[in-house]
Amino acid sequence: MISIKGRSVFGSIARGKLTFYHRDEFIINKIKVSDPELEYKKYVKAKNAALVELGELYDRARLSVWEGDAQIFVIHQMLITDEQYDSSIRTKILDEHFNADYAVASTSRSFAEMLAQMDSEYMQSRAADVKDVSNRLLRHILNCADKLPILKENAIICTGDLMPSETLLMDKTKIKGFCTRSGSVNSHTAILAKNLGIPAIVNVGAELSDEYEGKEAVLDGYSGTLYIEPDEHTLRQLEYKEAVEGRKKELARIMGGLEITDTLLQSAEELLLQNMN
Repeated sequence: MISIKGRSVFGSIARGKLTFYHRDEFIINKIKVSDPELEYKKYVKAKNAALVELGELYDRARLSVWEGDAQIFVIHQMLITDEQYDSSIRTKILDEHFNADYAVASTSRSFAEMLAQMDSEYMQSRAADVKDVSNRLLRHILNCADKLPILKENAIICTGDLMPSETLLMDKTKIKGFCTRSGSVNSHTAILAKNLGIPAIVNVGAELSDEYEGKEAVLDGYSGTLYIEPDEHTLRQLEYKEAVEGRKKELARIMGGLEITDTLLQSAEELLLQNMN
């Protein structure tokens, strides 16, 4: 058995096979163009197409999660039309005569690095949103299809990091959990996973190796631990934990959302037994 520790996003237990997801990486070349106006039109066309897509994602998200979480894609629309972001891309194309894909990629990298260096973990996690927006623009500029993994049943998705749009668009009927090498509990992806009720662990690091593809695993969203090929003792412990936490959730629901401790649960169950006797 191998155990890997990360940070918990959503408290629940997930069982399934590890399925590694690698998004396509864009090949970006830095090129001086002879017709910057034409290159700028490519960028504007890509931006308009991306805004339409984000509007569609917003409508789809509202059917899966509450309105506040669907606003993630409104924020992405705001990022694309942000004056500083747009101005940087426009300058690189029209004034410096660089190709549109390089202008988008370099601007995105600068903005993401700036956010990642901030003291606030919330602001650091916004770097993932900039990358998501940039990838969307690049996909349209380079005419690349949006590819998502073909999933089998009971998959625990493992990847470097997930973008909000990927989290929303994957087939949740086949996904049992998410586990990422990097990422933040404050990221929009983590928020989506939590509100979709999908157990998730982030920031497990490089120990999450592709060599574990297809291995049976259990994701403990309470402790933030991934168990790969767990032994019988660990499985029994996790089954017990799942049963206890399930009773806590049910008691919390009955008591109007009150936080349920182990002591309070024990007292409630003892009282119930007394009444039954």
